[in-house]
Amino acid sequence: MSTSTAFIEEMGSLFSAPRQYKRIALKKKVLIWPLDELDQDMPVDCASSGWTETVGEGGLCLFTKMKIQVNQVLMVSLKAGAGHVPTLVEVKWISRKFDSWSKVGVKFLI
Repeated sequence: MSTSTAFIEEMGSLFSAPRQYKRIALKKKVLIWPLDELDQDMPVDCASSGWTETVGEGGLCLFTKMKIQVNQVLMVSLKAGAGHVPTLVEVKWISRKFDSWSKVGVKFLI
């Protein structure tokens, strides 16, 4: 290994922290509500929709057109069988992709 290759690998390891949790690919439809607007009587059709890309013990990566902000708390409901499984998440990062879609990293709160 050349000196320059070793230097690049060493610098790369300093600036790219390893993932805390292993992730697996999961393509599932989700419904998303901002927690500040959440109302128990709010119909399901008022939710924004999106799709998961990956899931891990710590959170999800998903795609949505919903306007959200980093640190915002959301309720995300994953499609499972005939129903949905709800959970609370916190937005950790947002990456704008194409059209009005955003790729979003969220951390599970419960």
